[in-house]
Amino acid sequence: MQIVNCSKKDFDQILLEIADFWGDDRLLYLHHPILLYEFGNTAYVIKEGDRIVAYLFGFLSQTDPAAYVHLVGVRQSHRRKGLGRQLYENFIAFAKTRGCTKIRAITLPTMIQSIAFHKSIGMELLGNPNEDGIPVVKDYSGPVCAFQTLDLGIALCSAVKLAADLNIDNRMMYTVGVAAKDLKLLDADIIVGIPLSVSGKSPYFDRT
Repeated sequence: MQIVNCSKKDFDQILLEIADFWGDDRLLYLHHPILLYEFGNTAYVIKEGDRIVAYLFGFLSQTDPAAYVHLVGVRQSHRRKGLGRQLYENFIAFAKTRGCTKIRAITLPTMIQSIAFHKSIGMELLGNPNEDGIPVVKDYSGPVCAFQTLDLGIALCSAVKLAADLNIDNRMMYTVGVAAKDLKLLDADIIVGIPLSVSGKSPYFDRT
């Protein structure tokens, strides 16, 4: 298996089979086509025949001599074979030829496997420890991403509309989300509750 630059066909395969790399499609929105069209010389894949088994999308910083890894993914069937490390080494070798002296990447504090992998290849976490003792750079990407909030709103509206179509009483409750954040029930920037109810009502309940 060799490392080659990602083609449009390769990129499309990754998007169609994203769950085989990440377990679900929660990171699909991070796979922007600009990574292929504008940063194609630092978009790499490892193939087994015509099948993509691992990939890395990165680019070189325009503000300092640093290389940045945006995404690195390995199929679940091909993990623990050193493919992620090979992709990093290939990217670093290219970055050095362009004068880069540093390598950077971002992950979430909840992605324990990602953190362990990056530590294993010699990277270190930056920032201040959170409540779990994991260093975090707070508000690195801003307090809330407007596009993700918009997507969340669309998804919530679709959910409550479907429930209404099925005659399930429901509503969005923001106060539930506030309470959940105060109680630290969920680690999230935005939490909205949708209570559901299926019960009988007296035909006179709304009469005075």
